[in-house]
Amino acid sequence: MTAAAAVDADDQGLGFQRDTAARYTVIPVPDAAVADDAADKLSRLLADLVAFPTESRTPNVELIRWVADHIESNGGRATVLEADEGRANLLASFGPSEPGGLMLSGHTDVVPAGGGWASDPYSVTRIDDSLFGRGTADMKGFVASALAAVPDLL
Repeated sequence: MTAAAAVDADDQGLGFQRDTAARYTVIPVPDAAVADDAADKLSRLLADLVAFPTESRTPNVELIRWVADHIESNGGRATVLEADEGRANLLASFGPSEPGGLMLSGHTDVVPAGGGWASDPYSVTRIDDSLFGRGTADMKGFVASALAAVPDLL
């Protein structure tokens, strides 16, 4: 495939990536079993996070410590910064301790659930191909995705 064709394919989202020598390589698409395993892992992480009732202005330190443990058990470094009333922030890093890198930022609080839920808002419910629960479409979904990627960062 020519570089021009690879650029066109990449623009169409067909899985081509430019490497450092300005050549193009094909990024393999995982088979169904690998994709299913990744989806199951992500679903479990999301369910664990949603189970923490971290509504705005309520303590989140237990969730933060859980995330820190997950990061450390996968070879990362985690620092929990505790504040008043059971609130905390987390700084996590991977790789060498030097300037540069990638920063991901998020939050763990959710809006109070209120009424009208057909299921427990602090338990993930699967309906068809969707997962429902407090924070699933917000930052708890992002945090779960970032945690699922942790082993690949090392």
